[in-house]
Amino acid sequence: MSTEHSSRVSESHVCKLPLDSAWSFLRELDFSKILPTKVESSTLSDNAHADQVGSVRVVKYKDGAVWELQLVELSDVQRCVSFEVISATPAVGFQSRIDTIRLRSVTETNDTFVEWNTEFSGKTGLDVLSDCKLKRVDDLHELSDSFACFYWDAKRVRNTFIDFFASKGHTHYRSSPVVPKADPTLLFANAGMNQFKPIFLGNVIPGSDFDGLKSACNSQKCIRAGGKHNDLEDVGKDVYHHTFFEMLGNWSFGDYFKEEAITWAWELLTKVYKLEPDRLYATYFEGDKSENLEPDLEARDIWRRFLPDDHILTGNKKDNFWEMGATGPCGPCTEIHYDRIGGRNAALLVNGGAVNGRDKDPDFVEKDDPNVLEIWNNVFMQFNRDKSGKLTELPFKSVDTGMGFERLTSVLQNKISNYATDIFTPLFRAIHAQSKGVRYYTDKIENEDVGNIDMAYRVIADHIRTLTFAITDGALPGAKGRDSVLRRIVRRATRYGHEKLGCKLGFLSKLVDTVVQEFSGHFPELKSKVDYIKQILDEEEANFNRTLSVGSRLFEKEAAKLADAGAASSTKFPGDIAFKLYDTFGFPYDLTELMAEERGLTVDSVAYDKCMQQQKDSPVLRPRPRPCPSFSSPSTPANSRTMAWR
Repeated sequence: MSTEHSSRVSESHVCKLPLDSAWSFLRELDFSKILPTKVESSTLSDNAHADQVGSVRVVKYKDGAVWELQLVELSDVQRCVSFEVISATPAVGFQSRIDTIRLRSVTETNDTFVEWNTEFSGKTGLDVLSDCKLKRVDDLHELSDSFACFYWDAKRVRNTFIDFFASKGHTHYRSSPVVPKADPTLLFANAGMNQFKPIFLGNVIPGSDFDGLKSACNSQKCIRAGGKHNDLEDVGKDVYHHTFFEMLGNWSFGDYFKEEAITWAWELLTKVYKLEPDRLYATYFEGDKSENLEPDLEARDIWRRFLPDDHILTGNKKDNFWEMGATGPCGPCTEIHYDRIGGRNAALLVNGGAVNGRDKDPDFVEKDDPNVLEIWNNVFMQFNRDKSGKLTELPFKSVDTGMGFERLTSVLQNKISNYATDIFTPLFRAIHAQSKGVRYYTDKIENEDVGNIDMAYRVIADHIRTLTFAITDGALPGAKGRDSVLRRIVRRATRYGHEKLGCKLGFLSKLVDTVVQEFSGHFPELKSKVDYIKQILDEEEANFNRTLSVGSRLFEKEAAKLADAGAASSTKFPGDIAFKLYDTFGFPYDLTELMAEERGLTVDSVAYDKCMQQQKDSPVLRPRPRPCPSFSSPSTPANSRTMAWR
């Protein structure tokens, strides 16, 4: 059945961003950006201008269809654009079709009302109209997401946070290096408050930069690899773990406390970033009788001004009493969680369900949901924990907050994955350019990520950021402490690049320029050691490549034996072989574990430890693997640093 007269399909949607920004994006009529999941490319024909009435765009869809669209109208005054379908391959079930997208301002909220009308003339099947209506709803939601990605690019997300707190009287205090200068308790800076410890502890040197500092804000460079906070082994397996990340933070040093911290957090998230309030959940500390710590009812009562009680949850000491490490400043905290899905009550998905005392049930099993994520933690610094574990009151009460920049950006850009944002897409393009014979990044995980290709992209993108920032700030891959962590990171990235993506030797150093280009606007120090970083990475990659080649062959040979055996016991990779890989070839144990895991195997760690102990107990001196060549840095005498295998 079909209609003989003009028929119209009309749908509308409200986008939470200013009208001018939405229009500047839409008027370019780049359909590959407007509908990126559906359109492969959108190109102008005949060298026409984008806003020239009569110009024709060839739109190639990802399902193979090709449409030619002619611009009928473009009005900057009316914020309106119309285009007509003049040809379509394969054939479609209509004779004529004109689409009109019109934008209007929602004055009271500074949002944008989007109306998309599709008008058919001539014979048009009812099935065509019905299909168009369904697609239009989906298209409007995707258009809204595209608007968000355009407006809330990573730079705007970061700058908006800093500008907001600067407007509240905070000093924009530069991020400290990721290599702590005078803090032996840390391998790397792992939180924004690290550099402010002297203020929290009341140990400020008179006349120093910290003297008289009452409140501050910044985006702190952080690395969590090694030590108490260690995400290294999880990077790549999912879409939200990182070793390097930025922590957006605001701090009060005896200036304000819970009232202002919570109120401003709510204002920024809901009024400035315009997150939907009903997707937000807050937790507060339930107390701990073993340390005579009371529940934080003050924080609860403040939250009641903004959230219903079923969105305000108690949390245990693990989640809601923040400590930087074994010692140092600490205190109860309130976490803010965001539900990516919406339209439901996700309270029992917060912190894996460990809320409102549910974790005290002996049958409770914590299960994290990546769609309900913590985005901001407000810590109320009240105590200092000494080496004996004792808590004492700090000289004054302070506020220490941290919001994951990568997570917040993914929320504002309506991406389920941190790695799908514009923080990482330039790096993925650079990595793909260095790869050979593999597809581009598709943001898949687990079984959907055939061959662990996307995992390799994530590992390399994360690790090159970590390496570039860490070496810039004074760390070097080596054999001990934080240097050994960096060496593991180099080796992990090298292995994924060479084995999974077919990258050639030297690919890591070729990614440094992209990191510098994308992040030096906010962290200008990245420009200071570019050639030096490339030199180090080339040396490290070349040295490990030899180890990787020999070790991988031995591993594969042993893994093949286990596969041929086919017995249940064959899921255990021999610990003595793992030890031989390490002891003879300098093959890292954690890399052996990773390769075994990819094949459904586990390393026999008991046998490995036994071999290690036997070697330690043996009085016989055994030859060690030949050390890697040494090299000198611009500021270090030659031969002062030797890069050993381990």
